[in-house]
Amino acid sequence: MNGIPTPNPVPQWLRARLSEWDLDALIERIASVDTDGAFPNRRGDDHFLELLRASILENMRNMQSYLLGTVELGAFELREPAVFARKQAEIGIAQSALQHSYRLGIQVAVDHWGSIVIDEGARQELPASTVSADLLSSVMRMLAYSDHVQGLVAAEFAEQEAELRRTGQQLREQVVLDLLHRTDSVRSSDLLSIIGYDLSHAHVAVEISEVAPAEATRIVQDLRQLSGAVGVLSLHVGVAQTIFWLGRPRAWPTAAVESILDEVRRRKLTVSVTSAAVGVNGLRQTHGALGEMAKLRVDGTAIGPVLYYPDVRLEVLLLQDSAAARRFVEDELGQLAEASPVAERIRQTVAASYTYGSHVQTAIALDVHEHTVRNRLRRAEEILGHSLADRRTELQIALRLRETMGRTPKESETGGN
Repeated sequence: MNGIPTPNPVPQWLRARLSEWDLDALIERIASVDTDGAFPNRRGDDHFLELLRASILENMRNMQSYLLGTVELGAFELREPAVFARKQAEIGIAQSALQHSYRLGIQVAVDHWGSIVIDEGARQELPASTVSADLLSSVMRMLAYSDHVQGLVAAEFAEQEAELRRTGQQLREQVVLDLLHRTDSVRSSDLLSIIGYDLSHAHVAVEISEVAPAEATRIVQDLRQLSGAVGVLSLHVGVAQTIFWLGRPRAWPTAAVESILDEVRRRKLTVSVTSAAVGVNGLRQTHGALGEMAKLRVDGTAIGPVLYYPDVRLEVLLLQDSAAARRFVEDELGQLAEASPVAERIRQTVAASYTYGSHVQTAIALDVHEHTVRNRLRRAEEILGHSLADRRTELQIALRLRETMGRTPKESETGGN
């Protein structure tokens, strides 16, 4: 806006309304519009949306101060908007999306402010010409702030993007993304010098969530050392979500995979781990397995923090139609599917009896008296209306699904009461 005089702060008759401007609802509205219009692929990415809201909050507070005239443009020190701009560059979001989000946000803010000005002018019975002139002046000041900030965050974005290009990270991640979504064959040796990882190896994929990329990289280096892997390939898929492939030139021993699982459990991380698969197709296969486990975390409300693909493959298969799976659980278990403590204890006892095979061993595993086991199993048969030996396979599957899915549809409707 060079050459255009900066509009004055809002006049006295608007200052009280501006000072009392309820920014909370406005911030949620801008975040929603930005997500739908500029970042549709980031819906459900809680960490990304937290950064978006923090950026909007700081910008709106700054804009409020600028409209009041308590702070001038050059005095603002952007923190959250700068962090958000750099993070967008880091995870591969185009700068055009960043700019689009600012255009959408200022439109929402101007519309909201305009309704306040018109309402206040009517309340004070001011001339329409006064209201229009002061509204135009305040909107011009809002646009001046927006233009100023867009220039600053664009510079932050460009600086981070340049740093990524210098390190080659952006190029490597783009090659990996292209590789995962292609279906044709690729010679592993052709890409070794670009991505620094031997695609002919046997790969175990590890997806670490709720951890910043830098910290996740440090964690995976420890996993590499523990497991004996000779290579690591990374792909940032979210603000706090990173996929790593650990490679070995030959098959992965069971103990090597278990060392990974033991360590991430010890650290109490949210992690998905695949079994090993070889070559380029194996890389794609393990990526697909991570996607299936991610869906399982959405459909399975009782899923634990650490998932190992071979352990949940049955649930992945059966929950492809989650509504049908829930009906199956309710049909097979009846009242045993309920969320009451009594039903939960009986389910645990039935599942343990299938695992251990005898009342004595089941009682030891559950740390209860053998008579308690007998009584619970008898009660289970009464509820089911048939022997536990009948439909054993169906019952075992239903018990596993019930544990995975958490609440049944009826419980979700009533809040579990």
